[in-house]
Amino acid sequence: MSILKDLQNKRKITKDVEALISSLTLEELIQLKFDIASRAIGGEPYGFRVWSEIPDIAKKGVFCFARDHFKTNNAASRFLGISLRNWTELKNNPNYNDRRGE
Repeated sequence: MSILKDLQNKRKITKDVEALISSLTLEELIQLKFDIASRAIGGEPYGFRVWSEIPDIAKKGVFCFARDHFKTNNAASRFLGISLRNWTELKNNPNYNDRRGE
């Protein structure tokens, strides 16, 4: 199931929110997420290793899209520009194959 349908089913997102999100750049979404998190904790978010974690966070997001969107392993690996062997290794990696919220 796509993340969009999953969030719609959980009533975490509506068509209006979807339209608003689609008008934002990825950079704006990241900034917005940090801004909201800062407000939620009542201050500045210190002590997180954000800079070093960004590549892994981004790769996991793209991996999860490919896993959920494409019907075949071959199509997903082609989308990512990696070999089928690398795709299989990623799918077997516990850092990539967990499904949040399931």
